[in-house]
Amino acid sequence: GNKPSYINDLIKPVKRLCAYALEEGYAKENISRKVKNVKIEKTLIHTFSNDEIVKMIRYYNGNDYLSVRNRLILMILFDTGIRITELVTLKKEQIRDGYFQIFGKGRKERMVPLSPLVLKHMLRYEAIRETYFLLRFPQDYYFLSKNGKILTEEAVSKMMRIAARNIGVSPLVRVSPHTCRHTFAQKQLQNGLDLYSLSRLLGHENVAITQRYLESIQDSEILQAAKKTGVLANL
Repeated sequence: GNKPSYINDLIKPVKRLCAYALEEGYAKENISRKVKNVKIEKTLIHTFSNDEIVKMIRYYNGNDYLSVRNRLILMILFDTGIRITELVTLKKEQIRDGYFQIFGKGRKERMVPLSPLVLKHMLRYEAIRETYFLLRFPQDYYFLSKNGKILTEEAVSKMMRIAARNIGVSPLVRVSPHTCRHTFAQKQLQNGLDLYSLSRLLGHENVAITQRYLESIQDSEILQAAKKTGVLANL
């Protein structure tokens, strides 16, 4: 009744132990070689379409603090692929000239690009934030709640669900900040970014983790991308 991935995780250390026993002379053969890993079915992760991305961002088109903040949050999630935890804990000093300095899992540092379009909306957000809080920021975080406190992950998720429901996002898409991360990864691969560079942008420990995003790209999208990079067409 357990998931295949969980079963395989249990099998892995057993195989290592059996291999060690053989190498050290405690066993005459590696009996774990007869044990096969359970096949894991590929899961197709449905991501936001280009049209859905644009409509979700434009949904928050007001000039008030919350609308401008929510619009910018969506833009950063889609344009950088950072984790929701990394977004809500973002501080002013992490914003550099042309990039964000992100501290991921285990405080591992990486850089993600800051596009001119996002920077433009950041300047607008900062101006409105100063007016809204009368130059007093109760917390040292870049994004604040309406009460000046650190923004919660649930608040961001709720904001996304409201926008998705009102613009009519496909029911197949799981509306969450992490799906923005998946969308970022797939769009980058479709646009020609290599797997190694994407892995570094996402803050993955190794490329094998990043390869999972490839499995969710539909065959039609791969064929379309291959046409742009065809050998003869680019001679």
